[in-house]
Amino acid sequence: MLVITDALHSLLEQRKKMWAFLHEPAPRLRWVDLSVDTMDADEFLPVPWNLFADKAPLLTEFRMDRYKFWTDASWIPNLCDVTFYSDFHPSEALEAVQRMPRLQYLDVSIGIGTVDYRGPVITLPRLKTPGLHARDFVNAGTFLQRIAPSADRCLYLRVYRHEPLPVPGEYEEYEATAAKHIIPYFSLNPPSVVTFIVDDVISSFYGDCSFVRRRTPKPQVFGISFHTLFLPSSLLMKQISTSKCFSQVTELHLRTASDWDFLAPPFDFDQLKLATILSAFSSLKTFSTIDEILHSLLKEPTTTTTLFPGLTTLQVYEPSKPGAPAKEPPHQRFLAFRKAIGRPLSVFKMSFRSTPYVRMNEVYNLDYLEVEHAGLLVKWKIIEDPLSGMEEYLRCY
Repeated sequence: MLVITDALHSLLEQRKKMWAFLHEPAPRLRWVDLSVDTMDADEFLPVPWNLFADKAPLLTEFRMDRYKFWTDASWIPNLCDVTFYSDFHPSEALEAVQRMPRLQYLDVSIGIGTVDYRGPVITLPRLKTPGLHARDFVNAGTFLQRIAPSADRCLYLRVYRHEPLPVPGEYEEYEATAAKHIIPYFSLNPPSVVTFIVDDVISSFYGDCSFVRRRTPKPQVFGISFHTLFLPSSLLMKQISTSKCFSQVTELHLRTASDWDFLAPPFDFDQLKLATILSAFSSLKTFSTIDEILHSLLKEPTTTTTLFPGLTTLQVYEPSKPGAPAKEPPHQRFLAFRKAIGRPLSVFKMSFRSTPYVRMNEVYNLDYLEVEHAGLLVKWKIIEDPLSGMEEYLRCY
C-alpha cells in the first residue's frame, strides 16, 4: 500500500517527483484509489495512454478522481471494480465497460452529452452492483438500456435535481427500463429496511446503509429515483406495490431532503398522496419519520387506517412540542389515532439534535402519555456532542 500526502503549496518540481511513479510500469499493482484536487494536475500527471507505462497486468480496481484514463489501456479487460467520473462522455464509458468482462462493481457519474452508444447491449455476467449517478432521467434511462438486466444484480440509480421537467413519454421510458432491473432483483432479494427521501423535485428509495461507502465488503444496496411530480401516478411504483417488492420491509425511514440539506426548499406533502404510496409496506414494524409527514397522513384517515397493521414502533426526528388539544403535535395525534383504530403502538422514540437532558421534561412535557397511553415505552436520543455519539434515555408509562 502506498500513501501519499501532497501539500498544495509544494513546488511543481517537487510534485512531479512525488507523482513520478504514475509514469512507471507497475507489475505488482492491484488497486488504485486516488483523488487529485489541484488545478495544475496536468503538469505532473501522465497523459492517459502512458499511465503506469501501460504496464499494470495485475490491476483489478481503479478509481482516480479528476483523471480521464485511457479506455484502451492493456489492463482494462482485467478490471473487476472501476469508477467513471463525469469527465467521460456517457458513450465513452459504455464503450469501455463492454471491454470489462470481469467487472463486478461499476460506479458511473454519467457525464454531459447524449448517450449515443450504438454497440450491442452489454452483458456483464459477474456484475453485482452497478451504481449510476445522473443529472437527468433521460440519460439515466438510456444509459441503463445499454446494460442487460440480471435478477441477481443490485441497481443503485440516483438522479439529482434537474430542471426543466422531463417529458412524460421519456420519463415513462426511464421507469420502464429501471423496472427491468429492480423488479426481478426484489423478487429474489426483498429488502427488510428502506429509506425514502422526498423533496419537491426528486424522491428516492434506498436500501439499508445506502449512505455508507465501505470498501470491503462492498454492500449491495439498491437505490431508485423518481420525479416527485410523477410519483403519485408512477407505473413503476404501482409495479412495486402489486409485486409486493416491499411486502417484507419491517423498518422504514421516511425523511425529507431538508433533513439532510438545510438549503432544500420546504415541501408540500399533500400533493404526494403518501398514504397510497405507503400501502406497499404491509409488514412494517418500525416507522421513522417527521411530524410534517405524520400531519399529511392524518389528512387521509380512510387510507391511513389501513396502513401498517403490524406497526409497533414510531420514531420521530425533532418532534414538535406537545401542547393543548387544539395544538397537539402530529406525533401525539398519530399515537391517539392508532389507539382509536385498535392498533396502539408499543414503543415511541424521539431524536433530538441537541436538548439538555435536564430540560427534557420542561421542553417536551410527556406527562400526557401516562393518561393517554398506559404501557407505552418511550425512548429519546440526544446528540449533545457530535463526537460523542448518541445518548439514550427511556421511560415506561
